Amino acid sequence: MHISDGVLPVSVAIGGYVASAALTVWSARQTRSEEMPKLAVMTAAFFVASLIHIPFGPTSVHLIIPGLTGAILGPSAFLSIGLGLLLQSLLFQFGGLTAWAPMP
Repeated sequence: MHISDGVLPVSVAIGGYVASAALTVWSARQTRSEEMPKLAVMTAAFFVASLIHIPFGPTSVHLIIPGLTGAILGPSAFLSIGLGLLLQSLLFQFGGLTAWAPMP
């Protein structure tokens, strides 16, 4: 979901950040240290797959793999996807920082 900064009301953005922070903390607590390499690989795969755009009529679509990430990582998937979206937001300005929060 890509929504530019300033489109959502501030209350929605803050609510999304609070929910995302709570889910991120929960996901981090569920992640064991031996799962970190798998988490890193899936985060990188999610990040790269989301950058591949495919023309579709007058617009384009891009690959997303949160379902696969969730099936492989379980509860750690929220941490992986959140980090991938944060990196896209900061490095490529896809949607701005307010688009990162309302994803739960």
